[in-house]
Amino acid sequence: MRGKRYNKRMIALYRRHILSCPHVAAGRKYRRCSCPIHVDGTLAGKPVKAHSLKTSNWTLATARVRQWEAQGYIDAPDTGDRITVSDAVNTFMKYLRENRNAKPQTIYLYECVFMERKPRNPRKKLQTLEGMCAARGIRYAEQITLSDLEALQAEWKIAAPLTRYNSTVHIKTLWSYLAKRKMVSADVAADLPLPDTDGTEKTQPFTQAEMIEIFRAARVAGHADYALVMLLRYSGLRISDSITRPCSSLTGARLTLRQMKTGGYVTTLLPQAAVDALAQCPRESPAYWFWTGPLRGATQEEYVQEYRRIKNKWSRRLTKVFLAAGIPHGHPHMLRDTFAVENILADMPIDEISRLLGHGNIRTTEKHYLPWIAARQSKMEATQQRVWNADPVLAHLSNEAYAPDTQDLAIPATAVN
Repeated sequence: MRGKRYNKRMIALYRRHILSCPHVAAGRKYRRCSCPIHVDGTLAGKPVKAHSLKTSNWTLATARVRQWEAQGYIDAPDTGDRITVSDAVNTFMKYLRENRNAKPQTIYLYECVFMERKPRNPRKKLQTLEGMCAARGIRYAEQITLSDLEALQAEWKIAAPLTRYNSTVHIKTLWSYLAKRKMVSADVAADLPLPDTDGTEKTQPFTQAEMIEIFRAARVAGHADYALVMLLRYSGLRISDSITRPCSSLTGARLTLRQMKTGGYVTTLLPQAAVDALAQCPRESPAYWFWTGPLRGATQEEYVQEYRRIKNKWSRRLTKVFLAAGIPHGHPHMLRDTFAVENILADMPIDEISRLLGHGNIRTTEKHYLPWIAARQSKMEATQQRVWNADPVLAHLSNEAYAPDTQDLAIPATAVN
């Protein structure tokens, strides 16, 4: 029998069968069991002492060996100081749930970027962080470099620009969290460039003429459609928060809501027309206007599926309203933008607008609505100019001929000499 030959970068994988394994007699050649996996051989011209990989997963073991062969050395034994990619992701997701009070649909969006999930449509499945690490034989978060993250970002080129942008933001948020808590030595994602989103402008408010047509079309569509448009336009809520609002959140004209992104409670005042529309809205259940409420005993996956079903249902209904209003480019989020822009142009303080929108800080509001903030600044300057023009003191001074006193400005002859 010809012996196994090893080159300078050859590591052999084999199973070391336990006594109860029915394949003990087959020796290390047999792999189709669940016995622990061991390695031996040579690497970079040096012998590799036979030892266990502490796993029975052949795919994981193969990826780990490939990583060793690529780098030319074997990783040092885990001392407990380094955190695995899986543990890092799970720790971050636990932080989102318990400290940030993130909703299941928010958790789902992060999991789609980080974790290997069963895709709803395999053709549209994007590479995930854990999938990239498994393919490259990366086990620890500390091993991931900026080049690895850029390669992951390149795998998302088939997605829409905003999907690539948001996925990159999720990756940067994860690494910022890990670096601040010393789980990794450096925030390698800090230099990860954000994808270009030109042509996918987020801030697109409706004009007043368009809003009149939208309300007219919503009335024809039904009381529920009209009430939802009213709620979106005059509360500044995202559609995800609007359709899950319980009826108990409205007291008189005051609407108390929980913003999904910040977890903070915000109270806003609705106009009487919006209050009346909600009162006439046929409810999906006694406690909710636009859905039946969370399923009792449902898993997170079931909750997310139900939520997405309801959101897609109302998005399709509002799309029909926009088409009937002659606005084919209409989108529910544009009603939120309209709420923000109208308040900006009405000279509401930016910090109050930011709080109503549920933004984490004022910089977020300024970034999304900068053109309208600049327009408000121009409006303020025009008003200031009118005040100056009406100032009688300035008018009196402009009518007086001003000439400097030549005697005071005369230069003494002695100073010349």
